Amino acid sequence: MLLLLLLLLLILLLILLLPILLDDAIGLAVVFDVDVADDAAKPVFAFALGGGGGGGGDDDDAGSEGDPTLTLVTNLGEIRILIYEEDSPQTADNFLQYVDDGFYDGSDGAGATVFHRVIPDFMAQGGGFTADGAEKTSRDPIANEALESGLENLRGTLSMARTANPDSGTSQFFINVVHNAHLDPGSAQTPDGHAVFGEVTSGMDVVDEMTEVATSGSTPVDAIVVESFARD
Repeated sequence: MLLLLLLLLLILLLILLLPILLDDAIGLAVVFDVDVADDAAKPVFAFALGGGGGGGGDDDDAGSEGDPTLTLVTNLGEIRILIYEEDSPQTADNFLQYVDDGFYDGSDGAGATVFHRVIPDFMAQGGGFTADGAEKTSRDPIANEALESGLENLRGTLSMARTANPDSGTSQFFINVVHNAHLDPGSAQTPDGHAVFGEVTSGMDVVDEMTEVATSGSTPVDAIVVESFARD
């Protein structure tokens, strides 16, 4: 009888505390990217939350004189980008090779990519799918440089998308629209971090607009297409 009474008290306590626990929970959930062609779920971020902190800005220690600049033109507008070739050399070189090969804008003959996943107060992600939902064939994955560079996922930074395996990044990337501290190296949610390799120097209004378009799930209803992407 005493055991039953203790059990009932424990259940009552859990019921009372549950709303508080849920309100304060961080939520270590894998965020899934949905293939816009067949709705097959595949993980892209490891332990990434749906939102992040406010503010953000350029990392004062990131970028070096002589780092390459790029111009990304989408059907929503133009974005200028600085690539951190010195701070994140392997990630930067991997990304630049995709740019130079015409992978993103379709000048490789295999179709232009789209920003296929956009979430307000979080990020805009692209670099893997065409407007018809086909996944482009990428090169082998690269090692995650997040811990080596120590760069934070501040508003306006470009960062590598990956699965739960830290060393699984290929062509997909995202642009942070807030400081997503939970994606920084050493964070509780993603200790290995997501490797930052560049920043938007102009055109963040275009990126913000991307995250405000009508979506089905997190996929834009009207495709956000990469029309051209090249070095300056």
